[in-house]
Amino acid sequence: AQSERLNGALTVNGRIGRDGDEDLFRISAEAGASLAFQVDAEKYGSVLDSSLTLLDTTGKVLASNDDAKWPGRALNRDGLINFKFKDKGDYFVKVSSLYRRGGPDHVYRLTVQPATPDFMLSLSTDRPSVQRGEKGKIGVSVSRFNEFKGEVRVQIAGLPEGVTAKDLVIPGDKESGSIELEAAGSEFKVAAIR
Repeated sequence: AQSERLNGALTVNGRIGRDGDEDLFRISAEAGASLAFQVDAEKYGSVLDSSLTLLDTTGKVLASNDDAKWPGRALNRDGLINFKFKDKGDYFVKVSSLYRRGGPDHVYRLTVQPATPDFMLSLSTDRPSVQRGEKGKIGVSVSRFNEFKGEVRVQIAGLPEGVTAKDLVIPGDKESGSIELEAAGSEFKVAAIR
C-alpha cells in the first residue's frame, strides 16, 4: 500500500535507511514486455550489499538477484534482473539489504528500462604485448543479454607499426574466442598495445 509507483523507463535514487528496511516500487507491465531492473550501489561506493526481487501482487517471487555477473567486476555485489512478463498487470520491485542492514551510507540507484538484446566484451588482459618476430593471442569473452544471439565481430585498430591483428568473429552460439597478434621481425619500435 505504501509502494511508490514507477512509470516508464527511469532511474530512482534511494537509501535503505535502517536495519530491516525494504523499498518497494509498483510497476505496470504489458504481456510479452521484457524489462531490465538494475541496482547500482557498490559501483558508486555505497556499503549496501543489495538484494533485488521482483514480485507479483500476491507477493509471489518471480525473480531475484543479489550479485549480477558483469565482465570485469568479479566481486560485484549489485543486482540485475531481466524479466519477460507473461501477463499484463501490476508488479512490485523490492530493493533491500542482503544482510538486513541499513543506514545513511546504504544508498543505491535503481534503473528500470526495456530489456533490449545486447552484449558486453571483456579481454583476458588489459596490457597485451607481443615481441618482434613472434605471435600472441588475446582472449575475448562475450556476455550476452536479453536473448542476443548474433555474431560479434572484433577488430583492433591503432596498433603500433609492424604489428597486425586478425579479425575475430564469435558466432552466436559461442561465448569466447582469441585475437591473434603478429609482430614483424624487422626493425620497428615495440610498444604495449592499449
